[in-house]
Amino acid sequence: NPLTFVATAQALVDTEAPYGSISFYNPKTNQITDISNLPKSWLKIDGFDQVTGIKDFQTRKLLDSGNGDWSEWISYTPYTSINFTGENDGVKKVEIKFRDFGNNITQPEVKWNVIRRPKV
Repeated sequence: NPLTFVATAQALVDTEAPYGSISFYNPKTNQITDISNLPKSWLKIDGFDQVTGIKDFQTRKLLDSGNGDWSEWISYTPYTSINFTGENDGVKKVEIKFRDFGNNITQPEVKWNVIRRPKV
C-alpha cells in the first residue's frame, strides 16, 4: 500500500533594508542632547525592520582627517557608546548602518554633535 504525504513549507522573504535613527544621549539626565562635554558619548538607537527585525549595526566616526573605520558588527541594542577621547574640540559626526536578519543593510545615517572640553 503506497503512502502519500503532503507537506507545506513557509518562508519569510525579507528584501527591504531596516530603517531607523540615532541621537546623542545623556545618561545623567536621561534625555536626548545636542551639546556635550563628554569625550565618551552615548548614542540612542531607534531601528525598525518590518519582517525579520534588526540583527546588528555598525558605527564609524567622521573625523576632520576623513572617514574613520567601521566598527565590527554590534548586536542590536537601544544604546551604545562612542569614544571621542584624544580628539580636538568641535563638531563630532557619527554614521550608523543597520543590518536585518535577511542581511539587508541600510545606507548610513549621519549624526553630528558638538563636543566641548570643560573649562578648568
